[in-house]
Amino acid sequence: MLSLLLAFFVNFSLAQSQNECGFIDLRNESLGANRDQGEISWCYAFSSADLLGYRFQTNEKFSAADVALGHNQGVIPSIIKRIQDLFIKRKDHETWSMPYQTGFSKIALQRALNTGSCPESVFPSENWIKHDAVKGTIKVTLKEAMLDVAKLKDLTTAGLQLADLPFWYELPNITPEIFYETVKSYHRLHIFPRLRSLACEGNRTPYPENPEVTMKFRSARIFKTIDEQLQKNNPVLLDYGSDILRDHTIRRIKLSSLHTSLILGRRWNQGSCEYLIRDSHGTDCEGYDPVYQCESGNLWIPGENLHRNMTSIVYIEP
Repeated sequence: MLSLLLAFFVNFSLAQSQNECGFIDLRNESLGANRDQGEISWCYAFSSADLLGYRFQTNEKFSAADVALGHNQGVIPSIIKRIQDLFIKRKDHETWSMPYQTGFSKIALQRALNTGSCPESVFPSENWIKHDAVKGTIKVTLKEAMLDVAKLKDLTTAGLQLADLPFWYELPNITPEIFYETVKSYHRLHIFPRLRSLACEGNRTPYPENPEVTMKFRSARIFKTIDEQLQKNNPVLLDYGSDILRDHTIRRIKLSSLHTSLILGRRWNQGSCEYLIRDSHGTDCEGYDPVYQCESGNLWIPGENLHRNMTSIVYIEP
């Protein structure tokens, strides 16, 4: 909330020249194509997982769902989720049913670095494989899986037996029996963390180092820090209002539109220093303001546009 308030009171002047805005593009094979968070509000986790993948140059992407659920086990997210559920009760079924959605990049990165990595192939962040008693084996989005599990929890509480299990989700170390017992035995807030623990067991790898994670709030000189990190081949997480992606004239930040993306580069274009924003909504360019150049879900956005809609940046120390 502090960063959101700061965004309205900081004056900004991007006094960059063409010589100070040399071309940088940090996209590489390790990052690969943009992932799609879909209707799950885990942008901070998708971007953090990409940042970790870039830092440690792995051949396989790290699981954003693993990063998010690790974040949710922290004290602050746990308290917020409990308070949230206390007030919404079941009026908002989706919010009630799913793990805590929004989050803090700095917390997510710190907890991930302490815990180690779990591969995307082990604990998927976009689509899960569902074994349905009627439809057979199908692929569903993570949001659908979350809502399915919440419904199944109600059924097991009402007495559903293993023999009548309508579906189960395929993950490493998870059998239909283990899936059923997990849903039946654990509190709804702990089911997905338990599935994460079981699936990633034996598949989690410590990071080779545990560097410091730095967060800086919006200031008149914030782009000096961003430029310094990019020049060190060090991507930066940007916390900002996502409305700017659809309308370049936006000059406000709404709490409901707070978003996190990765800054991967910069260039000089038409008298302005533009920054390369890697969004986490797939490779489609539909829906973005046509003023920006979009490259498979990556957007070149002028620094002055970003500054008036940003709250903070987060990065791993080089």
